[in-house]
This record gives sequence, C-alpha cells and structure tokens, in this order.
Amino acid sequence: MKERNRHISITKDHFLMVHKHYESYKIFSENFFTIIEPLLSLHPIQLRRFGLRFVNHIEFDKGETFSWSRYLNKNLLCIFNIPSNKKLIARAFHNLELNFGDYNMRFQYGMHNPDYPACIKKKIFILDFDSYYAGILEKDDLKSYFSKFHSSIQEMFEYSITDNYKTILNNGK
Repeated sequence: MKERNRHISITKDHFLMVHKHYESYKIFSENFFTIIEPLLSLHPIQLRRFGLRFVNHIEFDKGETFSWSRYLNKNLLCIFNIPSNKKLIARAFHNLELNFGDYNMRFQYGMHNPDYPACIKKKIFILDFDSYYAGILEKDDLKSYFSKFHSSIQEMFEYSITDNYKTILNNGK
C-alpha cells in the first residue's frame, strides 16, 4: 500500500497543504506554488491570512523521559526544573509569540503528552512553528512571504536543536 505523506484540503474559507515528511525547501515550495498559483488565477480570491507551519514531532523509544539536552537547546528545557518530582508532570508546553513587524510567528514547544491527563511516560517533544501574515495579501506577495516564513522558521528550528540532533536528522534515526 502506498504511504500518503501529502494531502490538500480546499474549502471556501481555506486552503491547507500538509507534507508529513519534509524533503527540501525546493520540493516543498514547488509543490505549494504548483497547486496555489492556478487556483488564484481561476478566480479572484482575497487572501486574509497566509501562513507556513512546521510541526516537528521528536520521539525516542529509549532514554530518560525528560532528558532532552543531547537533542534540544537547554533554554527550551527549563520548565522541567520546576517540579521536584518530574514523574508528576502531565503536560509541559510553552507558547512564544514573535512580531517581525510585517508578520508574526507562534512557537509552541514542549511535551504535549498524547496520554494527557495521565503523567508523561512517552519521550515525545514538539517544536511547532507557525509563521503567518494576518491581513489582506496580494497574490504577488505570496512568494516573498513564503520565503520569509521559511527562513524565520528554519532559523528558530536550528536554534532549538543541538548539533547531536542535527547529526541524527542527517543520518536518519
């Protein structure tokens, strides 16, 4: 059976394209613009919000549940130092909002816990980056914002992970 790693959803209110496995900026942007440009040419559409979101699901089967410093920037991990007994943590999630002037980024990160409200047992960490422009946007501005969003997300992602995790990503798990 063929694995379905990409899908799109189009309604009167939104267009959503999902890639479950990111290959490269070139492939991702080509796929997006191959689909969106003909749609925008068919009918005058007013864009009220445009965004790019990357949700990175980092999961390991082994190792101490709350031990992430080999893989993630230690600045993201301070929440785990608050309780004296980490085994009581049911969810640990942060929300950071950045304003770049002409667009925003919402960065949510932590251990969301798929078994919530039970205590965290699985070693899963989420890095969720959502860069977006809220307001009326011209079709001609899409490529520029797409590139800006990708660059800011990539920069934040690179800041969030360690060289050790970069090696794992480059070599496959």
